[in-house]
Amino acid sequence: MISVQLDWKPNAQFAGLLLADHRGWFTDAGIDLSILPWQPATDPVRDVGTRLGHVAVSEDNLAISAAAAGVDIVILGSMLRSSPLAWMVPQESGIETFADFAGKTIGVHVDGVTGLDFALRSAGLTTADANVVDVPYDKVDQLLAGSIDVCQCHGLVEPAEMRAIGVDLRVLWARDVGYQVYSQVISTSRATIEADPDAIDRFVDVLWSGWRAVFESTSDAAAVIIDHYLDESNVAIQQEILDTMRPWVFGEPGAEEMLGSIDPVRLQASIDLLVANGVIDEPLRAENLLP
Repeated sequence: MISVQLDWKPNAQFAGLLLADHRGWFTDAGIDLSILPWQPATDPVRDVGTRLGHVAVSEDNLAISAAAAGVDIVILGSMLRSSPLAWMVPQESGIETFADFAGKTIGVHVDGVTGLDFALRSAGLTTADANVVDVPYDKVDQLLAGSIDVCQCHGLVEPAEMRAIGVDLRVLWARDVGYQVYSQVISTSRATIEADPDAIDRFVDVLWSGWRAVFESTSDAAAVIIDHYLDESNVAIQQEILDTMRPWVFGEPGAEEMLGSIDPVRLQASIDLLVANGVIDEPLRAENLLP
């Protein structure tokens, strides 16, 4: 039994996992899979070290922070080559740069605080210069109602959903100021790997096969998501998201073989960033977080 804890709704950002699940590929590989959608205040890596067979999907900073806190955690790979962390604001807000975040109420999730601090520092600010609050599923409603001024988002997802209902947004990307980290990393415990290393290898192989299949037909993948996992959206929105995701999943054109891989040098840079920002006290060795 393998349970996968997502860090958001089961939408296009998890398309490879969902498509492989729907097609029965995990079952065919002898894997009894359970997919756990995110719930408000869920820390996706919380149970990795204590539940055998548990796999988490998270930003790399959560996995690294858990390891630094002594959690038994190993990073198996990454669904996205770089982070789509971004912040959206209404077009008429007058907020055009990260410098304009000063004094504003910013809605975040726990996995985005480090990226927010990084982005603010690029503008000579810190999180102390804004009112940073945690937001749940209704974060978009809060943004449109004006109870928050800025809202953390997956830059490929929520803006597409908002455009579909006619909301004009400006999106500010963390990567535009040099925030180059892994996103949607897959992690489990070393105890889980040691208990059944073949099952983990099969799980990972099926997962990446699922992602390859997504881009054989994004329309088919989008339909599976809507029909079986996320009836609150629609096929057109999910396909739009998927059609923009390919370079995030595979990297630069011609780099398809990099799917899912983790470069220890890049992971070390993520670790060093967390040390520099005071998120963890001591640097870890990236090699120790990999299988």
